[in-house]
Formats: sequence, structure tokens, C-alpha cells
Amino acid sequence: LAASLLASLPAIAQLPPDQALASLKPADGLQVELFAAEPMLVNPTSMDVDHKGRVWVAEAVNYRRKNFNRPILRDAGDRIVVLTDTTGDGKADESTVFYQGTDLYGPLSVCVIPQADGKALRVLVAQSPDILEFRDRDGDLKADGPPTKFLTNFGGFDHDHGVHGLSVGPDGKLYFTVGDSGVKGLQSSDGQGKKWTTNDTDCQKGTVWRCDLDGKNLELIAHNFRNNYEACVDSFGEVWLS
Repeated sequence: LAASLLASLPAIAQLPPDQALASLKPADGLQVELFAAEPMLVNPTSMDVDHKGRVWVAEAVNYRRKNFNRPILRDAGDRIVVLTDTTGDGKADESTVFYQGTDLYGPLSVCVIPQADGKALRVLVAQSPDILEFRDRDGDLKADGPPTKFLTNFGGFDHDHGVHGLSVGPDGKLYFTVGDSGVKGLQSSDGQGKKWTTNDTDCQKGTVWRCDLDGKNLELIAHNFRNNYEACVDSFGEVWLS
């Protein structure tokens, strides 16, 4: 009887890519295909697709280690990787490490912002207590150096209830979300405007924010959620949340 029960339980171990794909059941009229798998990427938490169809992935191998007294799994630090389909067959065949370092620890979001020259890139990465900014001025898919702080003072270090959900809306504004770990002293990048701290009145629990792409004119546009994970802004300016 015990053997029969165990045999009827779903497998809890990781599956090879082909078996994982076969286990998915898309709705009628939809199709699912495998684009990339380990070792091209490991433990992805977020992805963004740039203007050239390359898929940027934030990896969080070291997620929930320091705050939970667990050993670090990746001594060299976490990574941002870029997956590229060079042949146009719908499958990634190149995986490029954009950045890896000990200053990258459990990132939960990546957002790629192409620059006007068509070559340079800005890359924003959310990992409480900061949103970090990388530059790639020559477009070689390698960060020019360590990140700088774009915005800071987010709660939720080493936790998924911190800052995440970076995206650029159709209005050209940067949107992001913060879970109910909250903020403490969050302000526009130029130091202007209100300095926000989570409270019981006008900045409660989980929040949704909007600012200019340079971090100025920071606005709180919704609050009092638990862990609202990403803001998707449609062409009418409506903000959809999960």
C-alpha cells in the first residue's frame, strides 16, 4: 500500500528539460516551447526582453541565505545573464554573463533600457535595499563596471517582499513595486520631494511607484497591498497587478 501511494505522488525532484516541457499542459489553442534551460541559466527570478529580442535574466542562487543562517551557494556572487537566439530557430544558443559579483545578492528584477544611439544600454536591477544601475556603453553585453545606486532605502533585504517588478511603461516612466517590507526614507534621485516611509496612513504596506527614467519625480501611485509583484501598464495607462 505504501509503495502504491508513493508511486501515485508527483515527482518532487527536478526534471530534465524535455520531461519538464512534456509535463506542461497549455490551454487549447496555445503552444509552449523550451527556449533555454540549465546550465545556460540557474534559478531565474525575473526576465526582460530587449529591443533585439535578447532575454535578460536575473539569477538568485544566493537567495535567502544571509538572513536565514544558510551557507552561500555561489561564492562569486549572483549573475545577470543574457540569452540570445542567434539562428532564429526560437531557441537560445548563447548565454552571456553580463555581470557577476558579490554585490549582486538575490536580485528579484531586471529591466533593460536601450539608449538613443542604439548601442548603449542601461540595466536596472532590484535587490533590496537598492535599485542598482549598470551601464554598457559599447553594447558588448558586458557591464562597464560595478553598479551604482539608482534608488535606495527599500525594506526586505534577502526577502521577496522587498523591491521588485521593474518595467518601463508606454508613457516612458519607470514603474516598480515594493512588498509589505516597506520603505524607509525613499526619495527621488535628486533629493527633491517627499521622503517616504511606510506608515499607517498614506504609505501602507505594499506599494506601487512611478518615476522618470533618471529617478526624478518619484510618485506613490497605489498602496496597501501585501506583496504586489509587478505593475503592467497598458496603452490606456491602466496598471495591472498580481
